[in-house]
Order: sequence, then C-alpha cells, then structure tokens
Amino acid sequence: MLDLPMAEAAGTRFEYCNGGSFLLSAIIQETTGMSALSFAEEHLFGPLGISDVEWESNPQGTSLGYSGLKMRPRDMAKIGYLYLKGGLWEGERVVPSEWVEASTRKHTSATLEDGYGYQWWADDSGIYMALGYGGQFIFVAPEKEMVVVVVSELGERDFYFPQELLTEAIIPAARSDAPLPENPEGVALLEARIQALANP
Repeated sequence: MLDLPMAEAAGTRFEYCNGGSFLLSAIIQETTGMSALSFAEEHLFGPLGISDVEWESNPQGTSLGYSGLKMRPRDMAKIGYLYLKGGLWEGERVVPSEWVEASTRKHTSATLEDGYGYQWWADDSGIYMALGYGGQFIFVAPEKEMVVVVVSELGERDFYFPQELLTEAIIPAARSDAPLPENPEGVALLEARIQALANP
C-alpha cells in the first residue's frame, strides 16, 4: 500500500482507496499484537453483545479492513446506535465521544453530496453513514434520533438508492421526535413476521 504511486500530490484531492483501510487494519495488528477482528471482538463487538462475526483476512492473517466483514443487520444497527449515543452503550463508554464526533464529521469533500470523515461518509445535513460493498449501509440521522440499516446486493447504477430512500421516504415519515407509545400487540406481530421471514 505504501509503495503505490500517487496520482497527485498528497492532500490535494480525495479519492477513496481500499488500501487506506487495509493499512489501518495492519497498524492495529502491529500496534496491539491482535488482528483487527480480535481487537474489535474484545473492545467493540464484545461490549455490544455482537458474537456472530466473520472478517476476511489476507494470507498473513491481517483483517482486510476495507471489506469482508460479515455480521447480522441487527448488529450493524448496534454500531449505528453506539455512535448515535456518542459512544455509550447501556451507560458504559465504549468509544470516546471525541472520536465519535471527529470521525463522523466531514473532513473532505468526496462527491457532490457527500464528504468523508474517518471511515464514515458524511453529508451536509448531519447524516453520516458506513457504506459497504454491494449495498450494505448503516445510516445515522442524529437530528431524528434514527439509525437505519440496509443490506442489499445492488449494482453500481442503483448503489445510492438506499440513501435516496432514506432522505426522500424514511426520514420524512418520522413525524415526531418523541418515542411511540407502548404497543405490545404491534411488537408481538412484528416479531412474529420477522420470525416467519427468517424461517420460511
């Protein structure tokens, strides 16, 4: 990664490169003596109760960093919720609040709409997101206290459809900032439908 030729002078133009995320993974491994997966299992996934995780690695055992992380959508939502709550999980500090704020802030313009923080994409509305290969998304909309997870298999032409769906349909559908009243019957119905879909 460090030997790749630079297209332009460093710091003059943003271009996403998987190698940067792989390099971060290698730095974690070199610094801690643990793969990024093992480090995350101990310091992130463990505290959040996330256990069913796989992360592909290279032949030297370095987690890829940029891809190959497989987890359940519910667990993706936990990561979004952790960030929504400023790094707190069930009252315990998991990620420093300063890092949450810094990493989700737009540091550079990346596209017409989005910018890039530290491993998070951010737009000017305050929404930030983790985007994964093929259409895996964790959206966090702090003003609406909302986390939205999308798992899909989208082609390049449709890749931004979930983001459009979020801004044009999901967020406008949230008509109140207050929690909904308790609805045990609705919760039971939702859980039954989820189970039916999970076990066809």
